Amino acid sequence: MQPNNTPKSATARDLVIKLVPISIGILLLVGIIMETVTRRQLESDARLHIDSAAERLASTLEARFTILEESLVGIANNEIIVNSLIDTSSRANLALFFNSLRAPVKGDSYITLTDYKGRLLATTSPYKSGFSASWWLKKVLNGERVKIFTSTRMIIAIPVFYNSLPEGILVAEFPMDTYKNLLLVNNYTDDYSVLLDETVIQSNNIDFLIPGTTVSQKILQNETDFLSGWLLANSNIESAPELSVVVGHSKDHAFAPLKNIRNALIISGFLLATVLVLAIFLMLKTFTKPLAALSAEVRNIKGGEDLKRKITIAGPDEFQSLATAFNDMNSALGASLVEKDAAEAANKAKSEFLSSMSHELRTPLNAILGFTQILNTDPTAPLNDDQKESLHQIERGGEHLLGLINDILDLSKIEAGQLHVSMEAVDPAPVLSHALAITRELGKNKNISVIFDESSSSGCVINVDRTRFQQVLLNILSNAVKYNSDNGTVTITLNPNVDGFVRFSVSDSGKGIAPELQDKLFVPFNRLGAEGGEIEGTGIGLSITRRLVEMMDGRMGFESTVGVGSTFWVEFKQDKISSLPKHIPTETTDQHLPATECIKVLYIEDNPANLMLMKKIVSRIENTQLISAHTAELGISLAQSEMPNIILMDINLPGMSGIEAMKIIQQSETLADIPVIAVSANAIPSDIARTMKAGFKKYLTKPFDVQAAVDIIKKYS
Repeated sequence: MQPNNTPKSATARDLVIKLVPISIGILLLVGIIMETVTRRQLESDARLHIDSAAERLASTLEARFTILEESLVGIANNEIIVNSLIDTSSRANLALFFNSLRAPVKGDSYITLTDYKGRLLATTSPYKSGFSASWWLKKVLNGERVKIFTSTRMIIAIPVFYNSLPEGILVAEFPMDTYKNLLLVNNYTDDYSVLLDETVIQSNNIDFLIPGTTVSQKILQNETDFLSGWLLANSNIESAPELSVVVGHSKDHAFAPLKNIRNALIISGFLLATVLVLAIFLMLKTFTKPLAALSAEVRNIKGGEDLKRKITIAGPDEFQSLATAFNDMNSALGASLVEKDAAEAANKAKSEFLSSMSHELRTPLNAILGFTQILNTDPTAPLNDDQKESLHQIERGGEHLLGLINDILDLSKIEAGQLHVSMEAVDPAPVLSHALAITRELGKNKNISVIFDESSSSGCVINVDRTRFQQVLLNILSNAVKYNSDNGTVTITLNPNVDGFVRFSVSDSGKGIAPELQDKLFVPFNRLGAEGGEIEGTGIGLSITRRLVEMMDGRMGFESTVGVGSTFWVEFKQDKISSLPKHIPTETTDQHLPATECIKVLYIEDNPANLMLMKKIVSRIENTQLISAHTAELGISLAQSEMPNIILMDINLPGMSGIEAMKIIQQSETLADIPVIAVSANAIPSDIARTMKAGFKKYLTKPFDVQAAVDIIKKYS
């Protein structure tokens, strides 16, 4: 039954508290974005407008100056003026002609005629003076027209030609008032001013710029507070370089539409908040009590003993279904918790067992395989053929045992979901070449021929994990050799473009697999009756192979005929990349200490056999000395006194572990820079990751290759 004291649901209130501010915040953000975009657009439009207006204004004034000049040229070409320059008798009519002249612009203006030396011949000016001392006299006599602008007047000087030679000068003077009228453009809608250099001499709006004001380039570029409320555009007058025009547009006027946007957003925000609140309360009114009851029942479940609790909820049919589903979930959850605890305990126990067994098996294997390599490559004590054969059998047995351990670990990691693949575009040709080289070596004892047309793999790219792809190929190829007949053949074929996949097929000429056994082929640890035979194996290789193929989104299958042989095939997706660039190996050079300086290698290891193996390895490196300690505490003490070039350290040590010792080394001012290499039999990925995270430079897994150990010592010392 539903309890009577059902608490009131705060869902509606919580939704209002959360959604209203979020909605208003989103609206404000949209408003800010809209205002920013609109402001930029308005400013861009305003700048385009005033730039165009400034150019038009400059063109208008340019046209006025041109008309004025042409009017003066017309006067200068008059026959009376031209003749008076060379014929003194003609000058009697000159005064009468000048008195009849009209100014080309409104306002006071004076026209004066001088000879080629600037001496006065005739004038309309009351100031009877020539221009013989003027700086511009030579320019005009060279045939140039000159315009001079000052703060008090404007002068235009035109050469007067006779027989294409300047024989005189016509000078027009315009006082400031006339000068200003010439620069004033009526009915001009924008605010503008005319500058003489950087000084305002004319303005159509004194609220914009007052005549006499200095306007620098910084002001024009809005780099000062002066005129910061205006958008400005500047344009020069080509025929009058001393003059320029400035057009201004008030920012208040340009950005006026933004006020309407802000007002609209404010109103929209209030309306949205109101509508949202009403919608939330109306939507949840019907569901508030059922939700509150369900929340109360969920809070009552605190442990496994409450998972049998049954609840009922009054309300719409949807809530009745929800209550039923909730009760079913409780029952299923109670059962799954028991199973989950048992599975976690079993998985933890298995992981701990595998980690322990891996370490315990790899530690003696390290000594077995290591000393095998030492004996086999010792130049001072070469082995005879019988000894080499015995050593080969030991090495073979050790490698077989190592392979079994690796297979079991791979299978356990796959089952636990701890094995991951890293997919990439891979050219299969070099991987196949490497796998074939190993296969041919494996097949020598049984005189098995390996057949493959290498040209068939060119131009083919697949999407796989390179390392796991190589493992898959080696597993299939090694099986084709192991289960083949003496003097048999292994044939590899590659077929691209099979439904977007590339198929790799491996055929052998062995005994084949009986039909009744084929269903059990991929069952782990099932060797199909070959357990007592001479062929080594665990029966998990194909199981691991198929799971790896499936993890790489591939497919695997086989065909087999008794007495004829078997064909195993794997397919992988073709990559979109049609070809990969060829890999060009880079040359590397070993960096060694000078021959006279001895390299000190500190090895912290509690296993005597592994310690003896490392002594043998280090003895083969020139100018290298091994010092050892069987505990981490002693190793740290030795490191501080001997200051080795490199430290090799086991992780599972008596007393302080290798990881704990690494923390002390990193905190030491004298030891922190010494490279520390982990040497451990732990091969579980989580153990390796945890160790590398502690600060080790490299992780050397036992059993390790002797040459690999030598390379690491040389590299880091």
